[in-house]
Amino acid sequence: MAKVNEKSLASWPLAYFYSAMQAFDLRMGDVETETQRFLTEVSEVHRLYTAFDEAYKRSAKSQLTEQIAALDEVRDHYANIVEKVSNIWAEQLKNVDDTLAVKGRRIHQPFVDFEFDVRESMVAENSKLDNIFQVFGSQQLQQDLTDLGLTLIEQRLRQTTQQLKNLISQRNQESAGVEKGELKAAREALYQKYVACVTYINALQEIAPEESISQYVEYYNTDLGNIERQMKQGKKNPTVLVNSVVVGNHRYSVSDYAKWSDIAASYNKDFTIDTANNRLLSAYNKAKKVGGMYLALKGVAVKPTDAVDAKKTYSLLLMDGTEPQPEPDDDGGEVTPVTPE
Repeated sequence: MAKVNEKSLASWPLAYFYSAMQAFDLRMGDVETETQRFLTEVSEVHRLYTAFDEAYKRSAKSQLTEQIAALDEVRDHYANIVEKVSNIWAEQLKNVDDTLAVKGRRIHQPFVDFEFDVRESMVAENSKLDNIFQVFGSQQLQQDLTDLGLTLIEQRLRQTTQQLKNLISQRNQESAGVEKGELKAAREALYQKYVACVTYINALQEIAPEESISQYVEYYNTDLGNIERQMKQGKKNPTVLVNSVVVGNHRYSVSDYAKWSDIAASYNKDFTIDTANNRLLSAYNKAKKVGGMYLALKGVAVKPTDAVDAKKTYSLLLMDGTEPQPEPDDDGGEVTPVTPE
């Protein structure tokens, strides 16, 4: 006779609690029984889980997200202008005016030193640009920027970076407020029903056990054990490696139970979803030059709904399924690792 493991989930981190409740709701909904009280419990659990699920999703999404994404595009535009124009003076025009070429090298060097890349997460870009701005604060670099006509662009780059940091902070506070209010109440209501439901199911198993309910209990206990093991092992997010001789090697932090669509959403400059063919595509410029690439594991295309396995290495393959070849000017080297916001 199987009974639900009476574990206290009250102190579990939100993501693991969410997974446990999701499994509990789904498993209950699959039980075939004529016991009316059990069916009533199924309906009530699903109602409270749905409210919790909606609050959970709202806490993860902010109305500020679109504003932040749009502003990040503007910021990347300004950063590219400063970096590329200074590099043009430094490399391509050094025979025209070597004095200005030296100024271009001085302006461009911080971008190299701090390995700046607009494809990184906004938080990583913010950190690197703060370091670059410190270098630009010197009297010599300010004069160099003026001489190359980049002063106004550099000022706008500073302004948009500060605006982004302010909006990100505001979004974090907004999400925290939702979690403390609506989400907290929805979680508490669901958990109280969960405890009462577990007590009822275990009593029912003592008095009048049913095969379908016993099977449900065994399945859910297995789910709960797996979630608890992952929680103990998940103190730090693992990383998944995507490699390609065309775009280099990239590591992405992976949360438990993540799907590839989750990573694509977090790194929307790195990946895009091909809805027509249900594939995850590389959005890197170099990948675009070869007609687009999709992720594959052991030769099988990765779908947006596939789970991420951080223990495996994923490869980028060409759209036609062949292995990509390096471009003449690409050494296939390491790319600066990125981290999520």
